[in-house]
Amino acid sequence: MLSRYLEGEIGPEQCAEMDRHVAGCARCKAECDSLRRVLALCKSEAREGTVPPDVQKAVQRILLSLQGSNPT
Repeated sequence: MLSRYLEGEIGPEQCAEMDRHVAGCARCKAECDSLRRVLALCKSEAREGTVPPDVQKAVQRILLSLQGSNPT
């Protein structure tokens, strides 16, 4: 759901529900903050045309850890 949120693919009701959950869940907040930092790195590296292997692995780890998360 987080990736759908970041891509603007969920509606306002789902977005509000996810925001409420993340605000009250330390684990999900930490995961979201981590993902945002990694995505910011990816964007800056993408402008240069390369994404270093360590950044690629970090993104993969976060996405895999989020697959098992359920924000409800």
